[in-house]
Amino acid sequence: MRKKLTFSLFSLVFLLGLFSLTSAAADSTSNWKGLFLFGYRFVGTSGAEFKYKEDINLEKGARLFNFSLSYIPSENGTKILDRLNLSLQNFGGDPFETFTLEAAKVGRFAFRYDRKKAAYFYHDLHEAGGTTYDPHTFDLERRSDSGQLSLTLSRQLDLVLAYERFSRKGKGTPTLDINRVEFEFDQPYDEESKLGTITLNFHTRPFSLVLDEKIHDFRTTNSFFLPGYADGGPASLYPTSLNYFSLNQPYDFRSYTHSLKFNLRPFSSLLLSGSARLINLDMDLDYEEKGQGVDYLGWLFAYDYKGKGDYSRDLKLYDVNASYLLFSRLALVATVRYQTFDQEGTLTIDQEKETVKFGFNTLGVEAGVQAMFSSRLHLTLGYRQEKRELEELETATYETKTTQQGFFGHLRFEPSPTFRLSLDYQRADIDDPFTLISPTATNRFKVDSRLRLNKLQVSGSYLIYRQQSEVFEDSWKSDRTQANLRIGYQLGKATLSAGTTMINVKSQADRTVAYRPFWTGPAGTFPWLIRYEGKSSLYDLSVGLAPAPNLRLEGMIGKYTNRGFWPIDRLIAKLGAEYSLPNGLLLKATYKYWDFKEKNSGFNDYKASIFELSFGVRWD
Repeated sequence: MRKKLTFSLFSLVFLLGLFSLTSAAADSTSNWKGLFLFGYRFVGTSGAEFKYKEDINLEKGARLFNFSLSYIPSENGTKILDRLNLSLQNFGGDPFETFTLEAAKVGRFAFRYDRKKAAYFYHDLHEAGGTTYDPHTFDLERRSDSGQLSLTLSRQLDLVLAYERFSRKGKGTPTLDINRVEFEFDQPYDEESKLGTITLNFHTRPFSLVLDEKIHDFRTTNSFFLPGYADGGPASLYPTSLNYFSLNQPYDFRSYTHSLKFNLRPFSSLLLSGSARLINLDMDLDYEEKGQGVDYLGWLFAYDYKGKGDYSRDLKLYDVNASYLLFSRLALVATVRYQTFDQEGTLTIDQEKETVKFGFNTLGVEAGVQAMFSSRLHLTLGYRQEKRELEELETATYETKTTQQGFFGHLRFEPSPTFRLSLDYQRADIDDPFTLISPTATNRFKVDSRLRLNKLQVSGSYLIYRQQSEVFEDSWKSDRTQANLRIGYQLGKATLSAGTTMINVKSQADRTVAYRPFWTGPAGTFPWLIRYEGKSSLYDLSVGLAPAPNLRLEGMIGKYTNRGFWPIDRLIAKLGAEYSLPNGLLLKATYKYWDFKEKNSGFNDYKASIFELSFGVRWD
């Protein structure tokens, strides 16, 4: 039934494309515009086919690469619609399909519907003890539907209705440690999410108000099982074995979100804005775990646990923003944020009940000044503080409160329409962090620039982000730098685009681990030193050329390298040509090449070549 439905839809689109083509050819003044591309894909791979499927996952065969149709009414005719668009991408069996329908009438309504299908496959080999293994695999199909209808009820009032649905189905193979031996399980996936939204937007000159209501439903099977008897093998250090094992924890929840946003300008020099959001969630869970086998000491065991759980969460967020213009070039800005979080859950297994309850309250304040020295130079300076109070929890230093404070600055300089420069700096210090790995100080500095000279465009950025932590006697620090540069140039019938990105990450930690006395010896400590460094680089070059009015050529090459913990090299190249024939007919050919290498292992390496040949029509 599913194949017949897909074939029927495919045939319908094909006939619609031919009908549109003949209609457009018969009437040169048609209000319809569109594009239709149908063709065949050839695929050749070598190396790790599972890794190719994880990264690219394109298969050979006939495809509807592109179908788009637009209706534009004439100026003199009666306008039932001002816009009607239909778009289909990669239909005919591809793992990534998209469908979009849009319709609108200015001043009356606007409608949009999207449907997407995406396959997700994961299979990565690792090496341990001289053998390769895969601790996790996923083979999932994801589908999403989203629709939105916007209605203009009056000049000051709009109503928006929206709906989103997401589903994920498939299978996976997680690896878990049970009694000191790792076992591979089968995990079926079947989950669904539904979200409905209604929004009311009221706007006048001095005041605007947005009311929003959301209902979110979610369910998942959340289970895995052992398909048969398993043990650690002849090389295992422990006699652990399992005759059977299964763990089922299906759960579902419903959440409600009530939101309010407003903007108010009581007089010309004062602007107020704010929002409030209330979120509550209720979740139900069923628990069943059973297993039978031999533990790591060689003892037989068997158990069968059953239970139920229920959880609730309440989240409240408020914020108010103010901007007051003292003078024509000087303004004061301030923000106050308040958040509360409460969560409580109970899990009962075989009449043993356990309840957990915790929460926190957060109050944040920001204040600053904005100065406009001229239309080309802007400066913002400010101070921020955030205090968090914990309930039924404590920080890493055994406190119930944590404080973060710091300052920020932003400079924007635009001496001419062709050049722009911005500088941004943020500093924060945290007292009594929540965890042992939480930072106690952060620094962030970023530079952005852009230059436009006739047909030349240059943009670049540089980021430095540093974190450090000093809790008790332990310390760690982490540095991240990122540089981006992109150049675009247009010369006659040719366009050129080139760019590079470099990312360096370095982490260093000096930890001390303490252990309690045991029959093997007294208590003590030992150092735990962590050193990590990674360097990534991306380079790309794209060229477009139109040597004739009916011929377009394009080419691209990209290189990615990663050095550090996991060295990787990846090369991507693309060549394409599009030739226009009389009456809007098109011929298009595209070639793509991938070369993926892992320097340390090699068992995930692959090469792939994809050639796509398509024909179609464009009419306007």
